[in-house]
Amino acid sequence: MSKGVIFCIDDEKMVLNSLKTELKNAVGQNYIIETAESGIEALEAIDNLLELNFEIPIVIVDYAMPVMKGDEFLMKLHKKSPLTLNILLTGQATLEGVTNSINNGGLYRYFSKPWDSKDLILTVKHALKSYNQGHKLHIQNKELMELSTSLENKVQQRTLELQKKNELLVENQSKISIQKEELENYRNHLENLVEERTLELTEAKNKAEESDRLKSAFLANMSHEIRTPMNGIMGFTTLLKQPELKSDKRLKYIEVIEKSGERLLGVINDVIDISKIEAGLVEMLEVEVDINNELDYIYTFFKLEANKKGLQFSCETTLSNQEAVVKADKVKLNAILVNLVKNTLKYTNTGSVCLGYNLKKRESNFVLEFFIKDTGIGIPKDRQAAIFDRFVQADIEDKKALQGAGLGLSISKAYVEMMGGEIWVESEEGKGATFYFTLPYKPVLISKINNSIITNQIEDKVISNKKTKILIVDDDESAREYLSIILENFNVEILLANNGKEALTICETNLDIDLILMDLKMPILNGYEAIKEIKKINNNVVIIAQTANAFLSDKEKTLNAGFNDYLAKPISRNHLISVMQKYINLQALV
Repeated sequence: MSKGVIFCIDDEKMVLNSLKTELKNAVGQNYIIETAESGIEALEAIDNLLELNFEIPIVIVDYAMPVMKGDEFLMKLHKKSPLTLNILLTGQATLEGVTNSINNGGLYRYFSKPWDSKDLILTVKHALKSYNQGHKLHIQNKELMELSTSLENKVQQRTLELQKKNELLVENQSKISIQKEELENYRNHLENLVEERTLELTEAKNKAEESDRLKSAFLANMSHEIRTPMNGIMGFTTLLKQPELKSDKRLKYIEVIEKSGERLLGVINDVIDISKIEAGLVEMLEVEVDINNELDYIYTFFKLEANKKGLQFSCETTLSNQEAVVKADKVKLNAILVNLVKNTLKYTNTGSVCLGYNLKKRESNFVLEFFIKDTGIGIPKDRQAAIFDRFVQADIEDKKALQGAGLGLSISKAYVEMMGGEIWVESEEGKGATFYFTLPYKPVLISKINNSIITNQIEDKVISNKKTKILIVDDDESAREYLSIILENFNVEILLANNGKEALTICETNLDIDLILMDLKMPILNGYEAIKEIKKINNNVVIIAQTANAFLSDKEKTLNAGFNDYLAKPISRNHLISVMQKYINLQALV
């Protein structure tokens, strides 16, 4: 069987070459990649391919081309090859053009130029999978029609034979009766098969329609969740430009911009995480985790927010410090706790919130059962299962439930199950809720000697009054300046480097550097290359990665490379200081 053909059309040769290279690298082993610089040229080539019985699963076409635009091309192509899935590239498509492509050109998806290569390749792979499934179903339906026609002809032929035998062999009624009974059974069997197939197709259609409905609702909600904070950012940024603006109003506007930015970043992070989960790209990274410290960190982080709402916020830990050190995925555990506590605080306006865990025995094994209990609005029993579904939000009476992308609980459920646990909620509407999740208990024994060494090291840092020496490494000048401004209010000496090579030179002459804030993507020598060389010079220095790549896999990659911790841009002042204080004693200047 010949390979299928993926056809790319664009009047810019550079774009064609880029598309061809990306597609060859991704799917070139199984598909032929053909190109054309105009719609007319492409239609002629496609006619030839179809005559030679080549399958054309995907066509990628630019919208703005001379002579024949992308939407006109897609309408003509759709008549020739209706099963082909069409992707439109555009930098200036009109609403009319996109609408024509959807209604008359079989448009599968469109991308704005410049496109994201990973998103395009992922879409192409999904489209190929969809095409193959549709093509297979098309062939099966065709075979079913042919079989049905054949069976119908056979039935007619058999009926004629029976009529002739009936005229000739009236006396042999017993044999004819048996044959009629067999025929009836066969017909009933066929009817049952057709009925079963119809039910299967109906069920599949209903599932597909429900999936489309949920995803459409999700996309509509995502549009709202992105545009709302963007409105706050852009609107109040404009207001800041007003001449003679009073300082109190200026501070208020800046606070609105900060909160809107945090909300927008939260939405983006949730979408990135759920995309990785949907694509099956999230991996486990088990390390030693002190769950008492983790809960204390979460408690401290959210205590101010709880106090502002007048809530009583408490934290309960049951294991000793030695028993609380376990093997687990620290990043995912933190994400689960943050999502659940944040969700709880959002729906609790009065009363209390309690965070904690217990050690429980399940059959022959022990598990850690975490809980977050609140006195909030509660969740109706018939909606409790739905709150963990992807693309679904529980229809809670409090309209504030509609704020947010609705992905936090879904992400938490996926992470809990990846780590071998389960998650559930117990609640009554109007009486609060308790979220539970379990993780396997994998204790790690820690010697008292190691604890003593760590304690002494911490005490040494606290007692020392010398300036803490910090090296900031980033090729972006504004990023270096931002971090310097934050840290200049502390008793620190700040060193600056533009790239990994400069950082290496500074480390060779400053062996007493306490901490390095290292960007990962830099010219000459990047962060991953620089840390290898720096560790050869000073193996004890704390190095924290800072990067705009916000995937969980990026964090795991940095930790595996030897970085002590990870900061995802944009970096907030409070988060920066919180992470740094885990490793050094930051003393504020008086």
